[in-house]
Amino acid sequence: MAAVLSNNMKRYQTSNVLYGRVQTNGLNSFRSGMFNESHYKFTVNDEGAIRFGMGAVKGVGAGAVDTIVNSRSNGPYKSIFDLAKRVDLRMINKKAFESLAYGGGFDSFTDTHRAQYFFSDSDSSSGIEKGH
Repeated sequence: MAAVLSNNMKRYQTSNVLYGRVQTNGLNSFRSGMFNESHYKFTVNDEGAIRFGMGAVKGVGAGAVDTIVNSRSNGPYKSIFDLAKRVDLRMINKKAFESLAYGGGFDSFTDTHRAQYFFSDSDSSSGIEKGH
C-alpha cells in the first residue's frame, strides 16, 4: 500500500482517496512523528506502520525532505526549533515549514500546539518565523 500511495502522491485527489482507504481498512498509518521516520515517499517502518511521505505534502520539495532526512542522522528531532537549527535552511523555506505544520508534521512535538506556529506576536512574526 505504501508503494501505491507513493506512486499517486502528486495526484492529490487520488492520494486522498487511497489514504482514506488505508484508514478505513484499519491499516496502521499516521503522520505524527513524520520528521523522525518519514522519507520523501511513503514507507513502512519496523512496526509495519505506513509512514506518510513528506513529498506528498503540497509545497514541500525534494530538497526540503533531503535536508530533513540527512540532518536526523544525529538523532531524532526534539522540537521544531531543534529541526530548524539542524537542517540546511537554504534547502527548506518558510512555505515548506508552514505546509508541514498544516499537514500535521509537527504534531508529535507535544511542547507546542499546531496553532502556536501561526500565532502572530506583538512583533508581527509567527511561531514558525521565530523557530525558522
